[in-house]
Amino acid sequence: MPTVAVTTVPSLASRAGGWLLALSLPAYVLVPITGVVAFSRAGVGAFADITKDQMASLGGGWTVAVLTVYLALLVGNAGLILVALQLRRSAAAPWPLLAAATAVVAVAAGAVDAALRIVAEGFSEATLGENALFLAAEIASNVAFSASALAIALLALAYFAGGAHRATGIVVGSLGAVLFLISLLAYAFVPPFALALLWVPLGIVWLVGLRRGAGAGI
Repeated sequence: MPTVAVTTVPSLASRAGGWLLALSLPAYVLVPITGVVAFSRAGVGAFADITKDQMASLGGGWTVAVLTVYLALLVGNAGLILVALQLRRSAAAPWPLLAAATAVVAVAAGAVDAALRIVAEGFSEATLGENALFLAAEIASNVAFSASALAIALLALAYFAGGAHRATGIVVGSLGAVLFLISLLAYAFVPPFALALLWVPLGIVWLVGLRRGAGAGI
């Protein structure tokens, strides 16, 4: 079976990309833990229903929770970008660059989402869900998730097009495409950690390839 020829890059970048992908699931585990710690004492349910008094009782908990979500998104997409860049001149081109570019969009949209949510903490409406900044953050969150799912599908396509680990490319790519479509049609029903369930196998395949000396890990 042919292997993918890649550009010469520092091994640290190759390993970091794989490990970030693999560690994206533990990063998402921190999200509900932080949420329980921050919100349970204030009796917070759905974010849109948070009142001014509830937000005030959270103190810095709201900001910590928002940044934890962004950290999880950043870990997975940063790993994907690093891995994709190792394949930018391989037989898998142009899919790696498209995957990296899409992941950059996801990271940027996630940053906008986090910033808007933090600023919205000072809302004056009856509930957070009535605040314009919060509503804009919800849109940015959707963009970040959808772009992340699309980036996963594109990197999986690069795995497949490169001629090695075709099974991983087909399975993860198909699931990534389905996740992308669902995020467009029914984003509210998609759990954020679903991204990590697809990042992890991409990272594991990459790291296994590194150990076997198969190019830059694929």
